[in-house]
Amino acid sequence: MTNLLLFFCGKKGTLTDGKINPEDKLQKLLEDPKNHIYIVTARTAENIQKQMPRIKSERFFFVGEHGGVLKRSTAYTSAGPTEFGLYCKNALQKFIDRSIPKDVDFETGATGHLTFGFRLKNLDDKSWCLNLGDLQNAELNELNGYKVEFLKKIDYVSLQPKNLHKGTFVQQLLEELKEEGLKLYVLGMGNDLPDEPFYRAMHNNGFSNTVRVGNDIKLDESVAKHHLKSPQKVMEFLEELTSIQ
Repeated sequence: MTNLLLFFCGKKGTLTDGKINPEDKLQKLLEDPKNHIYIVTARTAENIQKQMPRIKSERFFFVGEHGGVLKRSTAYTSAGPTEFGLYCKNALQKFIDRSIPKDVDFETGATGHLTFGFRLKNLDDKSWCLNLGDLQNAELNELNGYKVEFLKKIDYVSLQPKNLHKGTFVQQLLEELKEEGLKLYVLGMGNDLPDEPFYRAMHNNGFSNTVRVGNDIKLDESVAKHHLKSPQKVMEFLEELTSIQ
């Protein structure tokens, strides 16, 4: 059994609001090879990187609003287990297979709130136009309602679920996580509205290890097993996680 520890950051883009550094606690969690830590922030991933510069592990990965550190240049490979292997891999693999030529190097990245992106690297201007046109006209029904957006003057392609905040997307995600045999633990800070569907879907799927952090929580607290209202409580919870079987 693999433990996937999923953290949503607070409004400052850090865990524990930056008041207490959780780096040592997370490092301890990573000593157990079953634990994988995934941090999502609606700010830039640099905030997390600065808060936890010493953590180096293939099982510790995080993404932010502007792509963050989750990217790799490679010659036609699907996202590996240290990147997106655990997340919507079937939809992402279909997107890669149908849309990116095998001889094209690309980077995979992610933005906040589980949005996936691809940066194609070695195409000339003509190929860019042709390839991006193909992407724009892709049959997205095969990707369960994903939409394609072009950012930064068409040098970046963003693949985002259309129903991201409607609960359907996270329902599908949780079903896939269950199929992978993962034991899922979630800790979320602030940002009530964007994350609400995720918490409700988790609750409806029997994932009771959901944690809310902060005083500005409007969501029905019955959805969460814990409600941590201070950085100290967050640290205590991280310590508690080290005893996961």
